[in-house]
Amino acid sequence: MSKKRGRPKGSFGKKKREALAAQMQKQGSSPAAGTSRDNRDLAQEPSSAEGASSLGAEEEQELSKKLDSAIEKVISTLSADLRNLKGELREELKTHASKIKKLEKENLELKTCCTELEQKVAKLEKESIEQYALLNKQERFSRRNNLRLVGFNFAENEDCIQIAKSVFSDMGLPDCKVERAHRDGRLIHGRERHILIKLSFYQDKIFLLRNARTKLEGKPFFLTDDLTQRDLKEKRKWTPQVTALYQTGTRLRFSGGVWRQSDGRPYKFTE
Repeated sequence: MSKKRGRPKGSFGKKKREALAAQMQKQGSSPAAGTSRDNRDLAQEPSSAEGASSLGAEEEQELSKKLDSAIEKVISTLSADLRNLKGELREELKTHASKIKKLEKENLELKTCCTELEQKVAKLEKESIEQYALLNKQERFSRRNNLRLVGFNFAENEDCIQIAKSVFSDMGLPDCKVERAHRDGRLIHGRERHILIKLSFYQDKIFLLRNARTKLEGKPFFLTDDLTQRDLKEKRKWTPQVTALYQTGTRLRFSGGVWRQSDGRPYKFTE
């Protein structure tokens, strides 16, 4: 077996080496010179990185200072605004507190005034009721000897005194003294006006009223007391119950502004 002859793989021949050397000489450089420049560039790269890092730190520090300054300025402005707002609120609270105290004082004065007025009104109402009762009592006293003949037919040129004496005579009191007698009240169609009679003696009136129901039974007219408006209203208020009680045997009579039992005590009605 024979050996192959020739250059090792990857090596340059003589001609190629000479051509490469001539080209490098023509360019003014050599492999050694290029290698040296590359080494210098590589040596300068760390210095540039260090400068860039130093410049970034300074900018970051400056930015941090500006940010801190801006924050301090905002905080200072907000603090001033808050102090101003606090002062304004304090003044407003003082003003409102003063107004509230003034209103409370006025309210207390009004309450006192209202209480006094209520007391005065209550007193006036009480006095009014008392005065009304007193006037009714006086009016009742002025009618003390009066009677009313109700339902007696009217006639031309009638003499009311003679009519009254005739009726009283039929009731068993021929000597009854009549001071005055006349027609009284409004003209109402289909209804005769009352004959108002004033007697000289109260005892005669009591006798006539006690016997009127039996003595005038079946007659077209009847006798009744001459009541005040207040007493008449009270009498009519309980008339239905009085009628029902009469049918069960309980007899009441109206005297002194109230319905009374046979012993004179006021009868207590239920509403």
